[in-house]
Amino acid sequence: MGGLFLGLWLDRRLGSIPAFTIIGVIVGTVLAFYGIYKMLLPLLVGIGATKRDD
Repeated sequence: MGGLFLGLWLDRRLGSIPAFTIIGVIVGTVLAFYGIYKMLLPLLVGIGATKRDD
């Protein structure tokens, strides 16, 4: 959400087309997926280790 609002603010401030809004949404989405990946990585490693022990 921060990328969206920052992009909207920059576009209004600079009077530009919604370029900064689009960039902000893309950067925010990438960061959100990266955060989810980092949160799930220990669980995925744990599941892999459990399967190898069996």
